[in-house]
Amino acid sequence: MNKFKIILANDHAGFEMKNYFKSKLLINEYEVEDFGNTIIDHLDDYPDFMHPAAEAFSKSSDNSFILVFGGSGVGESILLNRYENVRVLPVFTENLETLSKASSHDNINGIAFGARFVSNDFAYDLFKYFMSYNNNLDEKYIRREHIPLPR
Repeated sequence: MNKFKIILANDHAGFEMKNYFKSKLLINEYEVEDFGNTIIDHLDDYPDFMHPAAEAFSKSSDNSFILVFGGSGVGESILLNRYENVRVLPVFTENLETLSKASSHDNINGIAFGARFVSNDFAYDLFKYFMSYNNNLDEKYIRREHIPLPR
């Protein structure tokens, strides 16, 4: 079994991409916990699926990664990033040069895919890139994570 646990969540817009990922993750022996919708319901609302996933992820080990799938990935990432220890990158472009900086500079531990804007294959390749990246962050990037919020 793979050492990483992957937490998934989706709404109707990300339903197909989540299922694509889930099958590939299971084939590659990742431990998968799925908080997403199991049917396409155009009346569902992403917070109903993202909150339980984010709560579970914020309490999980360092060997976890969260992947969520929505229309743009933006609303999902805003919601998820409110949770402690969650650093999710919204992905709604296939510009790998820009996206790769998030792994080397921002220590992200999740991705919110905009299923309307990125292909399944690009999204999965990006996920594999993040899983293979050796997180040897410079001190300045680590320090940023611990700067207290202003009151």
